[in-house]
Amino acid sequence: MNPTLDSGDRVIVLKSQNSLVNIQYKDIVIFKVPNDSNQQFVKRVIAVEKQEYILKEGVLKIDGVNHCEEYIDCLDYSLENYSQFSGVVPLNKVYLLGDNRSESNDSRQFGYICST
Repeated sequence: MNPTLDSGDRVIVLKSQNSLVNIQYKDIVIFKVPNDSNQQFVKRVIAVEKQEYILKEGVLKIDGVNHCEEYIDCLDYSLENYSQFSGVVPLNKVYLLGDNRSESNDSRQFGYICST
Protein backbone atom coordinates (compact mmCIF):
# COMPACT_ATOMS: atom_id res chain seq x y z
CA MET A 1 0.00 0.00 0.00
CA ASN A 2 1.26 3.46 -0.92
CA PRO A 3 -0.29 6.54 0.70
CA THR A 4 -2.60 8.54 -1.53
CA LEU A 5 -1.39 11.77 0.05
CA ASP A 6 1.67 12.35 2.21
CA SER A 7 2.33 15.19 4.62
CA GLY A 8 3.57 18.15 2.61
CA ASP A 9 1.81 17.10 -0.62
CA ARG A 10 -0.08 19.86 -2.39
CA VAL A 11 -3.63 19.50 -3.65
CA ILE A 12 -5.22 21.63 -6.35
CA VAL A 13 -8.92 22.21 -5.73
CA LEU A 14 -11.44 23.42 -8.29
CA LYS A 15 -14.56 24.74 -6.59
CA SER A 16 -17.91 24.26 -8.25
CA GLN A 17 -21.52 24.75 -7.23
CA ASN A 18 -22.35 21.29 -8.60
CA SER A 19 -19.18 19.51 -7.47
CA LEU A 20 -20.98 16.73 -5.59
CA VAL A 21 -23.75 16.02 -8.11
CA ASN A 22 -22.05 13.01 -9.71
CA ILE A 23 -20.05 11.86 -6.72
CA GLN A 24 -19.18 8.15 -6.72
CA TYR A 25 -17.49 5.47 -4.63
CA LYS A 26 -13.71 6.03 -4.33
CA ASP A 27 -13.90 9.75 -5.22
CA ILE A 28 -11.78 12.00 -3.02
CA VAL A 29 -13.53 15.09 -1.65
CA ILE A 30 -12.57 18.14 0.37
CA PHE A 31 -15.15 19.55 2.76
CA LYS A 32 -15.49 21.77 5.81
CA VAL A 33 -15.18 19.89 9.08
CA PRO A 34 -18.50 19.54 10.91
CA ASN A 35 -18.63 22.01 13.82
CA ASP A 36 -15.40 23.74 12.67
CA SER A 37 -15.86 25.72 9.45
CA ASN A 38 -12.26 26.99 9.66
CA GLN A 39 -10.82 23.54 8.95
CA GLN A 40 -11.15 21.27 5.91
CA PHE A 41 -10.74 17.51 5.54
CA VAL A 42 -9.75 15.36 2.57
CA LYS A 43 -11.57 12.01 2.61
CA ARG A 44 -12.63 9.21 0.28
CA VAL A 45 -16.26 8.47 -0.62
CA ILE A 46 -17.18 5.01 0.63
CA ALA A 47 -20.93 5.02 0.06
CA VAL A 48 -23.50 7.38 -1.47
CA GLU A 49 -27.19 7.89 -0.79
CA LYS A 50 -29.33 4.75 -0.43
CA GLN A 51 -26.29 2.44 -0.32
CA GLU A 52 -25.86 0.01 2.56
CA TYR A 53 -22.30 -0.27 3.87
CA ILE A 54 -20.72 -2.59 6.41
CA LEU A 55 -17.13 -2.41 7.69
CA LYS A 56 -16.23 -5.63 9.45
CA GLU A 57 -12.87 -7.27 10.14
CA GLY A 58 -11.11 -5.20 7.47
CA VAL A 59 -13.69 -5.91 4.75
CA LEU A 60 -15.93 -3.28 3.18
CA LYS A 61 -19.28 -4.44 1.81
CA ILE A 62 -21.51 -2.12 -0.17
CA ASP A 63 -25.00 -3.40 -0.90
CA GLY A 64 -23.79 -6.88 0.05
CA VAL A 65 -20.79 -6.94 -2.32
CA ASN A 66 -17.20 -7.09 -1.00
CA HIS A 67 -15.02 -4.21 -2.22
CA CYS A 68 -11.26 -4.34 -2.43
CA GLU A 69 -9.75 -1.07 -1.28
CA GLU A 70 -6.33 -1.24 -2.90
CA TYR A 71 -5.44 2.19 -1.50
CA ILE A 72 -5.47 0.96 2.14
CA ASP A 73 -4.05 -1.85 4.21
CA CYS A 74 -7.03 -3.96 5.33
CA LEU A 75 -5.28 -4.46 8.65
CA ASP A 76 -5.38 -0.67 9.04
CA TYR A 77 -9.01 -0.73 10.19
CA SER A 78 -9.09 0.25 13.81
CA LEU A 79 -10.86 -2.22 16.05
CA GLU A 80 -12.56 0.57 17.97
CA ASN A 81 -16.31 0.30 18.34
CA TYR A 82 -17.46 3.18 16.15
CA SER A 83 -21.14 4.00 16.00
CA GLN A 84 -21.09 4.44 12.23
CA PHE A 85 -19.55 1.12 11.11
CA SER A 86 -22.66 0.09 9.21
CA GLY A 87 -25.83 1.65 7.91
CA VAL A 88 -27.72 2.96 4.92
CA VAL A 89 -26.68 6.38 3.66
CA PRO A 90 -29.58 8.87 3.84
CA LEU A 91 -30.72 10.89 0.83
CA ASN A 92 -28.38 13.74 -0.17
CA LYS A 93 -25.59 12.40 2.07
CA VAL A 94 -22.30 10.51 1.65
CA TYR A 95 -20.25 8.32 3.99
CA LEU A 96 -16.55 9.26 4.00
CA LEU A 97 -13.43 7.58 5.37
CA GLY A 98 -9.80 8.57 5.42
CA ASP A 99 -7.32 6.25 3.74
CA ASN A 100 -5.29 6.09 6.95
CA ARG A 101 -8.14 4.31 8.75
CA SER A 102 -6.48 3.84 12.13
CA GLU A 103 -5.71 7.58 12.45
CA SER A 104 -8.61 9.16 10.59
CA ASN A 105 -11.34 11.42 11.95
CA ASP A 106 -14.12 10.65 9.49
CA SER A 107 -17.77 9.57 9.13
CA ARG A 108 -17.23 6.92 11.78
CA GLN A 109 -17.06 9.79 14.26
CA PHE A 110 -19.01 12.68 12.75
CA GLY A 111 -21.55 10.83 10.61
CA TYR A 112 -22.74 11.56 7.10
CA ILE A 113 -21.87 14.66 5.11
CA CYS A 114 -24.35 16.53 2.92
CA SER A 115 -23.75 15.93 -0.78
CA THR A 116 -25.79 18.84 -2.09
